[in-house]
Amino acid sequence: MLPQFLAAYILPLPRLNYLNIHPDSSQFTLDTFLPILNGDNNYSFLKNYCMSYTTASYCGTDHHQWLRSLQFYKEEFKILDNRLQEILQRNNGRETRALAEHFQNQFIIQRNNIDELKHSIHEHENHVAVDVREHAGKMKNTRVLDHDEIRDQFVTLEKLFKELRAEFNLFLSRWM
Repeated sequence: MLPQFLAAYILPLPRLNYLNIHPDSSQFTLDTFLPILNGDNNYSFLKNYCMSYTTASYCGTDHHQWLRSLQFYKEEFKILDNRLQEILQRNNGRETRALAEHFQNQFIIQRNNIDELKHSIHEHENHVAVDVREHAGKMKNTRVLDHDEIRDQFVTLEKLFKELRAEFNLFLSRWM
C-alpha cells in the first residue's frame, strides 16, 4: 500500500507506468521507487523527507553500562594475569608453561578486543550526540542498527570472557 503522503509526489510521475505497479499494490515499496525518484526527475528531496529517526532514548544507559562492564573485565584480566604469574613461579614445567602462554595470549587478545569495543562505543556515542543536536533529540535509524551491532559484539565478548575465565579456573584448580 502506498503511503498517502507519497501519493501526491509519485502518482504524477510518468516513469511509474514503466514499472507496471499499481500504487495500491502490496508489492509496491518505497525502496522500489527511490531509484526512480533520484533519477532524471530530480526528486531526491523525497528521500531526505522520508528518512526515519528514532528517539535517542533507544540507547538508554547501554553505553554507560557497557563501558563500566568492559572496565571491570579489563581489571579482571589483570587479576587473572597475576594469578597466572603465581602459578608460573610455583610450576615451571613444560606443560605448565605451554598452558600459561596460551592464557597469556588469550588475555592479550581479549584486552585488545575490549579496547576496540570501547572505541566503537565512544564513536557511537559521538555519532548519536551529533544526531541529537542536528535532529531535535532524535537519531537516524542507521544508528539503531549500529547500536544493535555493538550490543551483539558486547554480548559475544562477555560470553568469551566467561568461557575463558571458566577455562582458566580449571587450569588453576589443576596447578595450584
